[in-house]
Amino acid sequence: FGNLKIISDETALSIRDFILKNKKERFIVHCLVGQSRSAGVAKAIECLCLFDGDVYTYKTSYQSFTQKPGFFPNNTVFDKILGVFNEKRKY
Repeated sequence: FGNLKIISDETALSIRDFILKNKKERFIVHCLVGQSRSAGVAKAIECLCLFDGDVYTYKTSYQSFTQKPGFFPNNTVFDKILGVFNEKRKY
């Protein structure tokens, strides 16, 4: 991601496609810059893999690892990945 504060549509699509292609695998996510993008990606992985991208159900009925103290996902990254995912589902 370089030093970008948010991710591009192209990057979000690439991440989403990778997650969906590897849904049954385990993921290791890290970031070197410290802008919580890796946590945002991890949150998107959880939502896509466990809830098929249904953000409402994910946020209202599941106490994920994202609820733990000290975990601060970049919600712009999460929204961008899931937003792109939900846009693709409409077609």
